[in-house]
Amino acid sequence: MHLLSVSSEPHDSRRMFCRALNLLLIAQALAYRQDAFIGYSEKHSDKIVLHSLDGEIPISLLDAVAPKTCELVSELAQTGCTTCRFYRNELPPEAGYGPPYGLLQGTLEGLRDTPPREDTVVAKKGHVCMIPGTKEFFIAANDHDEWGSAHTVWGMTISYSHTSDIRDCDENDEH
Repeated sequence: MHLLSVSSEPHDSRRMFCRALNLLLIAQALAYRQDAFIGYSEKHSDKIVLHSLDGEIPISLLDAVAPKTCELVSELAQTGCTTCRFYRNELPPEAGYGPPYGLLQGTLEGLRDTPPREDTVVAKKGHVCMIPGTKEFFIAANDHDEWGSAHTVWGMTISYSHTSDIRDCDENDEH
């Protein structure tokens, strides 16, 4: 099993992290209430935070690239998601395209709808992408030119270096 770990005490933290890697979404900013009487609308937040046992992963939503997906994710972040979780972690390959593929993958199963396929951006390191036709997402730990524009890119990690810290769990770690 692979693991995302950023702890200064890697062994104990990694062991705990291998047991359960859950995430919660929360909105970084409250929804705006403007034009309350004429043309009322609420804009979604432009930033969310994924919470894991090993820390926070701030994400900037790329609304110009994937507006419908960003709206769904922001809506979910406003209410929180206790069923959202990470379930796959792979080191970037030492050479070539993999496997392993260099990603941290999870599910946003609390989304109201399955996000549509949007835009044609190629996944680069730090991008947050949806897998088409699902509520599954991944954070790219390296560039993925080999996949072309097969995935909807909807976010970018903000000053988050943890994608370079994906590493293996010890085989003896409890899961």
